[in-house]
This record gives sequence, C-alpha cells and structure tokens, in this order.
Amino acid sequence: MKTFKEQVKYRNSCIAEYIDSGYTLFPCAQNKKPLVKGWNKLAFNPNFALDTQLAFGVQLTALDMVLDYDFRRDDTYLRQLKEFLKLLGYSSPIQTLIVSTANNGCHIYLRKSAVKMLAASFYVPDYPAIEVKRQGQYVIGAGSIINGVQYKIIRR
Repeated sequence: MKTFKEQVKYRNSCIAEYIDSGYTLFPCAQNKKPLVKGWNKLAFNPNFALDTQLAFGVQLTALDMVLDYDFRRDDTYLRQLKEFLKLLGYSSPIQTLIVSTANNGCHIYLRKSAVKMLAASFYVPDYPAIEVKRQGQYVIGAGSIINGVQYKIIRR
C-alpha cells in the first residue's frame, strides 16, 4: 500500500500527463462534484496544480469519448465491456488510456471519430454497465483519490 506522500506524487505525475495531452483540469470534491463554477467553460491551463484537493476532473473535448464501465451492473465481470468494444470494432487488448476507478470499474478513453454513432451521453441499451461520456462532461482523473481509493492508470 502506498503512503499518502506516494499517492500525491503519483497524482501529480498523472496531472502532468493530462496537461501534456492538452486536457483541461479542475479540482473536485470527494463526492466527485466540481469545486469550480463554470468548469465546462475553463480554458486549458498548462500550469494547473492541485495543492489541497485530492481529486480532479478531466474536461472532455469534442474528440473525446469515455466509456465509464461499472462492473456492479454487469452479470459477468467485463462481459458487457468486451462485447461493446467488439461491436465498435476494437480488438483485445485495446490500445488506449484505461483508468481504474474507486469502485473497481474503469474509464476507457476513445477518440470520438472512431465511434461516431455514439453522439450523446447515455447508458447503452443492452449494456447497463456502460455509460458514454462526451464533450460537455467530465470524468475523475487518474491519480485522484476518492474516499481513500486512488484512480490508477492500468493501460496507456
């Protein structure tokens, strides 16, 4: 188990990766709610830093689509996710950023151009374990600590 200092160091390295990739970040509370009004209108800040907050949000752009997978809604762990990615034309293992979440789910970052048919945020019919997130929305970033559990990058 990592010490708090090690967790903060990991969080800061994840923040640097998001910034290097051009993502706009903002601080969030432990309930995952943004602490900044107008978070969805923020401009990219290459000097973003978190000093006191343990969690941060990643603002999604027009090209981003994140599949938010919740294993608790799947009858067989990862079945729905594997089937849905195959339906979208992805083969295993998928080569993209995947982040584990506080509830043992994951966020799979995709480029929207590859999956144009998914234009809005919604739970996918026949795939209740998957929520599609897009521009105008956010996900909690890798390195964030929610209720003592750290979001971790499991694949780059």
